[in-house]
Amino acid sequence: MLANGAVLHEVTYCQVCDVKCLYKAQYVEHYNGKKHHSKVAHALGQDVF
Repeated sequence: MLANGAVLHEVTYCQVCDVKCLYKAQYVEHYNGKKHHSKVAHALGQDVF
């Protein structure tokens, strides 16, 4: 859908950070049980931890 050079396999949404993440496989279980992506997988490169 996006007309850029990025290869988007699965555009997911982080329930904790409320930020779009490109890599669903990089999602990890947070201490509260919610899905939370790591810093490496963060689409915008923000420090989430």
